[in-house]
Amino acid sequence: RDPDAFHRQISVPSNSEGQVRELTSTLILSNFRVNSFIKCEFEIRYRYKPVIQKTAKMADFGRMCRFT
Repeated sequence: RDPDAFHRQISVPSNSEGQVRELTSTLILSNFRVNSFIKCEFEIRYRYKPVIQKTAKMADFGRMCRFT
């Protein structure tokens, strides 16, 4: 249950809009826009737990995703 396991492979191109699927298929980022004050909708899928859906501000999202 490494807290970094579900986002270590994620990168989002700047000025992009669309969907990113994490390589291990544990995290799906959808409906995101790279902006100063964007809000990101993301789903964290656990193997034995229901999907958690949440909306986060850029400050929270930045901890989960590397922006390139």
